[in-house]
Amino acid sequence: MKNFVLFFLFLFSLNSFAQEDTLSFDSFYLTLQGNLLKVFNNNNDIIYQKKFVDPSAYTSNLNDDNIDEYLVLDSTLNNNIPWYTLYIYNTKDNFSFIDSIISGSTEPYETTSGDLGGTIIVAGNPDFEKFNKDNNNLFIPINCWHYEDSAIFLVNDEVYNAFMNENESIINYLDDYLTDNSKGCQTSLALTAPIVTAYVNYINAGEKSVASQFLKNYYLCNDIEQFKQRLNELIKGNE
Repeated sequence: MKNFVLFFLFLFSLNSFAQEDTLSFDSFYLTLQGNLLKVFNNNNDIIYQKKFVDPSAYTSNLNDDNIDEYLVLDSTLNNNIPWYTLYIYNTKDNFSFIDSIISGSTEPYETTSGDLGGTIIVAGNPDFEKFNKDNNNLFIPINCWHYEDSAIFLVNDEVYNAFMNENESIINYLDDYLTDNSKGCQTSLALTAPIVTAYVNYINAGEKSVASQFLKNYYLCNDIEQFKQRLNELIKGNE
C-alpha cells in the first residue's frame, strides 16, 4: 500500500509540473508552463519569452475597450515575505509588454473607481516597507494605477475612495490594538507601520488636515514633528 501511495504521488507530481496554460488570440498564442511564459506567432515562431519565479496569470479588460489585457502576478520571497510584481501585457493586434508594477508585500488588486469612472489597479508602495517590523502584520500605503492608451499611469491625485477604504480597516486594527494595550510612545513605535500607512494614504487622498490630526492621535512620541517631516519627504520623493 505504501508503494502504491508513493507511486500515485509521483504521478501527481509529474502531472502538476506538466500543466500548461494556453491562450489563443488572432495573430499569436501564448503558453505559461511552470514559470516560463512563451508567446508564438501563427507560424509557431517564438516572439517573446520570460521566466518568472512563482507566477499566476489572468486576463482583464483594464480600459473597458472589450479587449482583455494579459497580466502575470509574480511573487518572490523577501525575508520570507511574499513580494509581488504585476506584469501587464497588451494583446490588441499584437503581443507586447506594457509595464510592471512593484507592489511589495501587498498583493495588488483591481477595483472600480467612481472618481475615474473605470478600473484601477491598487498596489502597495514598497518604499515604505522599511517601517514593517512584524512579518505577521504588514502594512504599506497604496498606489493607484490606471491603464490607458497602452500605458499605465499613477493616479493617486485622482482617486479618493480607495485610500479611505484602506484606512478604514487600518483604523479598526489600531483601535483594537489600543483597546488591549496602554497608550504611549512605546505602543506607537510598535504600531509604526500601520500609522505610517494610514497617514500616507490620507495625504494621497488629499486629506492633509485629517492626516495631521490622525498623527497627533496615534503617534504619541516627542519627535512627532521630525517624524512627520520624514514622512512628508518620502511622500514628496514618490510624486
